[in-house]
Amino acid sequence: MSKNILICTETLGIGGVESVVFSQALALKKKGFNVYVLAGNGENKSKIEKEKIEIIDCEYKVTNTFDTEEVEKVVSIIKEKKIDEIQVHKIICIPLMLMVCEKVDIPYVYYAHDELSETYDWFVNNFNIYSLSIKVFLENAYKIVCISESAKNYIEQKFNIIDSRKYIIKRNCVNFDIYTTEKELDVEKVRKFLIVSRIAHEKLISVKNAIDVFIKYTDETGLDTKLTIIGDGDKKDEIINIVNDFKSRYNIEYKGAVDNVTEKINENEVIIGLNRCILEAMAIKRIVVLSGYKNLKGIISEENIELALEDNLSGNNLKSLTVEEQVKQLMNLSKNEIEKITKSNFEKLKKENDINNNIFTIPNNEEKTKRDYSMIYSEINKLSKKIINLEEQKEKIWEERVFFSNQNESKEKRILNLEDEIKRLSDKNEKITNELNSIKERRIYKIVNKISQIRKK
Repeated sequence: MSKNILICTETLGIGGVESVVFSQALALKKKGFNVYVLAGNGENKSKIEKEKIEIIDCEYKVTNTFDTEEVEKVVSIIKEKKIDEIQVHKIICIPLMLMVCEKVDIPYVYYAHDELSETYDWFVNNFNIYSLSIKVFLENAYKIVCISESAKNYIEQKFNIIDSRKYIIKRNCVNFDIYTTEKELDVEKVRKFLIVSRIAHEKLISVKNAIDVFIKYTDETGLDTKLTIIGDGDKKDEIINIVNDFKSRYNIEYKGAVDNVTEKINENEVIIGLNRCILEAMAIKRIVVLSGYKNLKGIISEENIELALEDNLSGNNLKSLTVEEQVKQLMNLSKNEIEKITKSNFEKLKKENDINNNIFTIPNNEEKTKRDYSMIYSEINKLSKKIINLEEQKEKIWEERVFFSNQNESKEKRILNLEDEIKRLSDKNEKITNELNSIKERRIYKIVNKISQIRKK
């Protein structure tokens, strides 16, 4: 009997997690499962729909309360589609899916794509409801699928979920049905560079280092080179400014977000970046440079690929290189070396990181475990109401503060007006006094004054 699987993620954009969801949905369908994707809109939506996979629109709201209307909507969809298993990606989905899973009592899997630390802290610090939801959700998951040992260790320590049977370690995988090589590299020296990255705070240094490598390589070799930068984020203006500073002397182009990443990788020879984009570039048989979050980490080859994959191609466990050392690596590449590296990387990924051979689903014969959310549900709702009440009080206090501030401001304006009027009268008085003194000094005034005094006698 074919299983009906629901994949939940925030949006269908062009980020790393979204790429995983796209690849995973295709792999599950290829294995004969009926796949549904519950997500917001995005650039990848049309691609998924083209593969005859149904997308169900859903808004994962970031608030301090549960969206009961959305909960009931998703519960109704799950019953209508007769969903047997739920796979959840991204922290933002957790509060909604916690309540949904409590109501339908369907087993679910959570995918931990990174160590979550900064993301988790942001949600908890800004929205208290997440501090309860995340822990309960993870504790009741059938499995927590982690992309690395470090991600597993973080969850164990942060949430005190120490049962090793709860975890599965599955490295980031790539769908070779999507990321295909149009034409293998046949060059003596590399000239076409591509940076693929989200242009956000945590990756800004990485992108800047990558640009520095291109500039230095161009200066050192004198070759006719080109750099294309694709990606979007709240720090994109900084990168645009850098591109504008250099584009009169170097062939650099910033394209922003694109929906044809595979095509762009195929058009270039050296891909510089982090994490998933590096994985996809190796699947397309391109030279890849791991840019690292703070320092360059070098070309990925047979010598370091295993270590790099262990930490999800973040580069955190690799030796750092200077810009000069990185450029020297690239300059030393020969045609034979390029062919050897790209072929070796591809073969390793095809053997060990093909998503079609690494997809996880809950076994059909697995005994169903009853989960009890009722107490937690009640406690979280109490917390939600308390938070709403506090926010209402806060809003009232703010309104009163604004009112008294306006009153005070009005009084201050009146005082200022009075002070201005006093100054005006004072200035006028001084002017009149000066005029009087001036008159008194005149000869005619003295004569008139003397005559006046004689008459009084």
